[in-house]
Amino acid sequence: MMIEVVAAFLVHADKVLIARRKDPPQLAGRWEFPGGKVEPGEKPEESLVREMEEEFGIRIAVGAFGADSFHIRAYRATWLSGQIVPVAHDRYAWAGPEDLLAYDLLPADVDLAHALIEKYFPDASK
Repeated sequence: MMIEVVAAFLVHADKVLIARRKDPPQLAGRWEFPGGKVEPGEKPEESLVREMEEEFGIRIAVGAFGADSFHIRAYRATWLSGQIVPVAHDRYAWAGPEDLLAYDLLPADVDLAHALIEKYFPDASK
């Protein structure tokens, strides 16, 4: 059975939130869009709200579907409240469309980054 994973395109001031993994060792040091696994009985949007609270201590509102890659579904998200305190990551960054692909993103997140730039920052992809 395929694990369903959700991710946030959390855009703020023309930059998107990405985070660097601490674990597992084979993924440590690689960057990703924040999110996590959808638990049984959860809708993807509910899962994303829960994951952002657990992993970053912030409340978000989940908007429209943004893109998918492999088994990850990404949604546009809006930051509502809280201060970012990474739990499952050792760093986070606000990346603009011009430098997002310079980060060492996980393979599925590279595809999501291309989709995000094309959809939300079309002028940057020219």
